[in-house]
Amino acid sequence: MTDGRDPASPVQTGRSGKAPLGRLIALLASVSFASSVVAALAVACVIGTLLPQGEEVARYLRKNPGGMARMERLDFLGLTHVFSCWWFLALLGLLALSLTICTFRRGRAALKSKGRARGRAIGSMLTHISLLLVLAGGVMRGVFGERGQMPLHEGDTKAEFVEDGTTVALPFSIHLVKFELEVHSESPAVERKARIIDERLLVKQPETGRQWKLSSKVGTEKRLKLKGGAAGATGPIELRVVRKVADFVVDTRGVANRSDEPRNPALLVETVAGGVTNQQWLFAFHPDFNMHGADGAASVLDFRYEVKVDDPGKPQVKDYKSTLQVLDGTNVVVAKTIEVNAPLRYGGYTFYQSGFNPQDLKWTSLQVVRDPGVPVVYAGFLFMIIGLAAVFYLYPQAPPGRPRRSNTSEVE
Repeated sequence: MTDGRDPASPVQTGRSGKAPLGRLIALLASVSFASSVVAALAVACVIGTLLPQGEEVARYLRKNPGGMARMERLDFLGLTHVFSCWWFLALLGLLALSLTICTFRRGRAALKSKGRARGRAIGSMLTHISLLLVLAGGVMRGVFGERGQMPLHEGDTKAEFVEDGTTVALPFSIHLVKFELEVHSESPAVERKARIIDERLLVKQPETGRQWKLSSKVGTEKRLKLKGGAAGATGPIELRVVRKVADFVVDTRGVANRSDEPRNPALLVETVAGGVTNQQWLFAFHPDFNMHGADGAASVLDFRYEVKVDDPGKPQVKDYKSTLQVLDGTNVVVAKTIEVNAPLRYGGYTFYQSGFNPQDLKWTSLQVVRDPGVPVVYAGFLFMIIGLAAVFYLYPQAPPGRPRRSNTSEVE
């Protein structure tokens, strides 16, 4: 009697009778390995949802300057940029490798099988390929995708948008021909004049909870004496209101006041501490968008410019539309009127209607999205439908007379 092995076959090593490479391949193709990688990815996604990521870190530190050391440790571990750090990409790579091996095995099984068994093997292979495509599409979105905002005033032409505080160039230009705001018939009149009836500058030291209420009048000066941990590091801070505009805009000459109406009130504040001077624009209607964020000593302070506007009444908005032109140089290549859920698509980019300013009815904001992984993900969904249909509907059972083999060592 024999143990079932061919005496002429090469000597196999290891307890399992497999060579090291064979054991490694078996491990990568196992259900337990794939499940462990998926569980690790799920934990990483939860961490990336709960902890500040990317630009959110700067906003968190402005409100909680005492958390700088903690954020530095989290950043070192990659926990403040989870979805782009090396270990998250490595987990995705391991999952892709596991799926690739299983796909190869399913393909080899399909070549060796016949009839219904071949149909089930092909269906299983297509399902594995679909998962690979979905995974590849997600990676392409994270690596090559772009998402940002493009603010436009009627008549503006731009070939760039802002993504996480960084300006990104477009290979073409977008021209806002007209912006239309539709309101319900019972709403107050849209064309109205507004004025500022109250305004103030709030300065807060989040670490200690101290705050100061100051006049927003140009020329206002104040010497702030900080307490707590920040005081020992920075000492007193000299604060001065340098400039104020009712309708902030940036043109070729720099910062300008577009009109006397309070459409975009902004305040320029200057701080001096330890011989370092810093200037920062504060926006009443956009408190989280402060140009030239505070550096050095002033980073321990939180600034807010609050404005109360005498508004005759806000319209109840029914819809808002933007008539856009895509320009290649000076030539109009595409023209379309977009609205919510009806975007403009061109050159791999999608432009969504995302917002408007009730104080400036000629201003709008477009969301710019570029996601090259979408076609790949859609192809993955198509393969998944075909593969699952083959396994569960076209070939639901093993061939008659041959019992179905159960193999829990592979990801089916």
